[in-house]
Amino acid sequence: MSRQETNDIAMFGRVSESTIRSRYAEFNYGSETWIVVDESRGRLRLIRPSNSSRGLSIGLLLGVRVANTVDSQTSSNDFYLGVVSELLEDAPNQYTVTLNMMPGKPEAIAIRSSDNKARLSTYTQGFRLAPTASLSIPETLVLPSNFAAVGRGIDIFHQAHGTAKEVKVLSILEHSADFDRITIAG
Repeated sequence: MSRQETNDIAMFGRVSESTIRSRYAEFNYGSETWIVVDESRGRLRLIRPSNSSRGLSIGLLLGVRVANTVDSQTSSNDFYLGVVSELLEDAPNQYTVTLNMMPGKPEAIAIRSSDNKARLSTYTQGFRLAPTASLSIPETLVLPSNFAAVGRGIDIFHQAHGTAKEVKVLSILEHSADFDRITIAG
């Protein structure tokens, strides 16, 4: 965590909204409204707007928030993670994008390497995907690419848990240019 985040937690018991807003520029996120063309189990096909200013490539991790179909004026606050698996250019600068959706609702976490050299390193962002027993899917983490190696320790911090927890990487399920999805133990 940054010094400001640590000070906020000491002072308020949580990171303040102003600190969170000031860090948005660091992560360079944006949101756009895409049109859903087709939905199937574990996949979404979307039309990307032609005025989009963000890059797009196969293997890119995207956060998806699907609008509520009952009332189009309201939308769910739940985000899900998808990976671009296909791109089709329908017209100049207009693409149909197929996303393979990751199972489960992602939970934002902070992660860092747990080896002794990196103990003082700052946390970076990641996601936890809870296990899905009915589909025999274990707990997984989504981390920055090349952050994890099989057998390596990772410290996970979630504000609701209060303290960091060390886990070991069991396997790498997916590897992409900007993320890895791994299974853990611990």
